[in-house]
Amino acid sequence: MKKKLNQSAAMVVVAGLIVLILLVRFHEKRSPVQPVAPMPTVVGVEGGVRFPGVYLLEKKEVSVAEAIDAAGGRNRRKAAGIAVPADLQKLGTGTMVLVTPGSSFPDVRIAPMSASARLTLGLKLDLNRATVEELCLVPQMKPEFAAAIVERRKQKIWSGLGELEVIVGVGPRTTEKWADYLRACRDICRD
Repeated sequence: MKKKLNQSAAMVVVAGLIVLILLVRFHEKRSPVQPVAPMPTVVGVEGGVRFPGVYLLEKKEVSVAEAIDAAGGRNRRKAAGIAVPADLQKLGTGTMVLVTPGSSFPDVRIAPMSASARLTLGLKLDLNRATVEELCLVPQMKPEFAAAIVERRKQKIWSGLGELEVIVGVGPRTTEKWADYLRACRDICRD
């Protein structure tokens, strides 16, 4: 009788271990840890490069040289043997690199992409820099609201979206809708 109890206890322990092992394996298979891929950086490259266009680069920050290389490098007919320093500047999504060939170094200018491109990428326009035409790209933005935004910032810069309610016809619901498209940057905005 004692022997049967010991065998039964041993079987219960073994069965418990098997169930525990199966639970651990089941849990590991159900919730594997997947590394999250970083969002690509979207930059435009125009001018003296082989393949001007918009490029998705698999890094959070991209140098000017990396952006130019993605566009096939400089157009050799326009600028032969000119190297751009790799650490010239780090670019973020929504940036445009404009390359004009020079004699020893190309003239490289950094500018934001067009307002329509930035909005398409989910980036916001700056109330303190956007033109009337750019502001009119925002859904439900009337030309008179855009003109009032630009006119008001000549006297005082915008410090927040809530200040838009000083414009006649703009209320809290409108500013809430515009929050996906607009922001107020006092200095340089980083996305």
